[in-house]
Amino acid sequence: MTLRVRLPLFLTVLFTQFGSAVLTFFLSLTILMQTKSPLAFSQIVLIGSVVSLLGTPVIGLMVDRYPKKPLLLMAQLTSMLILAMCFFFSMNQVTPNFFIVILIVVLLNLMDSLVSTTILASAVHLVESEEELGQFNGLIQSVDSASSLLGPVVAGAIYPLISLDMAIGLELLLEGLGLISLCFLSFSNRPFQQLDDDMVDGNAKEEQTLKAALSYLFDQKVLLILLFGMLVMNFLLSALVIGFPIIVTTYFSENSLAVGILEASVSVGMLLASSVFAYRSINPDKISLIIKSWLVSGFCLFAIVFGVTIFKHNLFFLLIFLVIINLMIGLALTAGRISILTLFQKQIAPSKQGRIFAILDVLVQVSVPVGTLIFGLLFECFPILTVFFVSGFLMLAFVAYLNRFLKKKDLL
Repeated sequence: MTLRVRLPLFLTVLFTQFGSAVLTFFLSLTILMQTKSPLAFSQIVLIGSVVSLLGTPVIGLMVDRYPKKPLLLMAQLTSMLILAMCFFFSMNQVTPNFFIVILIVVLLNLMDSLVSTTILASAVHLVESEEELGQFNGLIQSVDSASSLLGPVVAGAIYPLISLDMAIGLELLLEGLGLISLCFLSFSNRPFQQLDDDMVDGNAKEEQTLKAALSYLFDQKVLLILLFGMLVMNFLLSALVIGFPIIVTTYFSENSLAVGILEASVSVGMLLASSVFAYRSINPDKISLIIKSWLVSGFCLFAIVFGVTIFKHNLFFLLIFLVIINLMIGLALTAGRISILTLFQKQIAPSKQGRIFAILDVLVQVSVPVGTLIFGLLFECFPILTVFFVSGFLMLAFVAYLNRFLKKKDLL
């Protein structure tokens, strides 16, 4: 990608994603510190997640029906308007207003979903060749990983120093900077791949509905099974969300620092992988790279079982081992995700990408909390290492099936 595209794209995603990460964590700290009730904020997060989930199909339709840049500008202006209203009503308030917190959380979830879906569907309008798609997705994923890693850290650092209205004002400023950088993004009116519905389907241009996008997806067997594979991977890897805190509780005497290090190591691995894709041409469109990334993830779950068994009496080596495993999982997950996004951007008609990426977003949003709930129950009923072993086995079995299916189709 040229610097003329890379720089404004980087700044747009950075200001929107990082600002949201900081403010969301700041709100969680504010609620937890003032109410002393984790349930209070969990209810707010649940409301935000449900609204975002319900709004995702509508977002997909909007992305496909309307020009991308005006849609992004509208999302930024809407965010700034509502944040400005929240800033005005929260001035000099010591205790946060419940309605304002809900409004901000819902707004950030909806607008972030709209921005991220629009940017993913805009790839073919921003890059000049297929080789640049991997760099495009690598850049997006690197900023997203860095925001997830640094957002809570920055929010925790500034929490004792500023008030809620100042935190909202900071997010308003960052959204404004994102709006300015967005204005410098140059969108091509015609996607570089020259792919449209007539070329893909051989029919007249379809009705732009979610049902039409689903029908198209079911006709594309390879894309459908890869989409299903991503759902399976997200679900099975939810074992880590619950499992690592249990490992720490069991073997590290509830060492909160160890939990933080383990969680951060996954984000570091994701950041490293996405940075490599952003600055080097690796041709991540090959399906074999997706298979390999999922294969590594499956072996990592197996490795956790053997690592804990071997190093459980030496906590230092156990922590180092688990950090290495998390780095590998972060690297593998990001490599697989970037490859899938690139493949979708190349093979799906631009007029359908908004709805397809919205469907992908819904599956991710559903699979992680459902997986977390189910694995929470499994860890209650079965030994932790048994759950990890079975999860790894299921993941490898699915990859073996997928590998066989793709070879039969001469796609691998």
